[in-house]
Amino acid sequence: MATRGRCSQRSHRWIQFSLYRKNGTDGNFDPYLSTRDVFLDPWNSEVIFARTTNGLSGWERSVSPRLCNGYAAVAVTQQLVDEFEMDNGKPISDPESGYMEGGFSAAATKYAPKGTYMMYVNREPRFYVNVSYNGSPWINTSEGNKIIETFFTGNTGKKGSWDFPRTGYIARKNLHPNSNPRISQYVARPFVMFRYAEILLNYIEALNEYAPGHADIIKYLNEIRNRAGLPNVSAGAGQVEMRARIRHERRVELCLENLRYFDTRRWKIAEQTDGGPFYGMNVDAGTKLADLVFYQRTVFERRIFRKSYYLHPIPQSEIDRDPNLVQNPGW
Repeated sequence: MATRGRCSQRSHRWIQFSLYRKNGTDGNFDPYLSTRDVFLDPWNSEVIFARTTNGLSGWERSVSPRLCNGYAAVAVTQQLVDEFEMDNGKPISDPESGYMEGGFSAAATKYAPKGTYMMYVNREPRFYVNVSYNGSPWINTSEGNKIIETFFTGNTGKKGSWDFPRTGYIARKNLHPNSNPRISQYVARPFVMFRYAEILLNYIEALNEYAPGHADIIKYLNEIRNRAGLPNVSAGAGQVEMRARIRHERRVELCLENLRYFDTRRWKIAEQTDGGPFYGMNVDAGTKLADLVFYQRTVFERRIFRKSYYLHPIPQSEIDRDPNLVQNPGW
């Protein structure tokens, strides 16, 4: 899928978009840096549309923990946490994935320190890019290595403050490691609004509906997974199974980018996904990182989504003005 992009004012040559890939300090491809820095490296190969004038400093303070004078205001649900795969590319529901709940790690792993609750160990790189969890290292190390605590009496916990995440998780995406809300230090950069990964996911979703089994579907799905450090999924899945795979990949790759709200509505699945109990950890408990009473799936709110919510009601004043107008169903 050749995609032409913006034209350089100096050379007047077209730039071709591609998935952003970045090497680590060892010179090898790094999926964590690639999926994190696609939002931080200005005008990289994946950026299609971005705003140079923006309010990213407000976002960064909102997703920073209280330990650095952040608001911890954007929480992540347990449902989203569970959507991230293990680093072997298997969902946590797969008995062969290696996923565990209960206990703490005896040694540090690539992304998680020793003593991390096992739920958060050996997850795919995008989990650590997108989610700050209880016990995760803070991304800015200019003032030393700090650990985020979202249990009840922790440095970003519920006790004594409104600035805590109701689920025990804080969004982490699009946060620069050199930003520090405590001293009002923010890195100026464009706000990425549209990127090539979304183009690929849009393309394969439409292609799966129009021409199931087309070779491009698995090709570009695996390109996105490989960039995230995950293995290929095999070809041969039917249309229904592939639809589920694509929707899963959209939810993970594009999470916290203001797209899920619209996806569930255009797929007409919001009655199942946007209603009912929503879970997090038990933020009303815990006095230390290793306090197991905190690590319990807990309902933090119950939401309602009725079929009528797919459409907005027409104001009665407008219906009164035109007798030919008919109110939307359910209103």
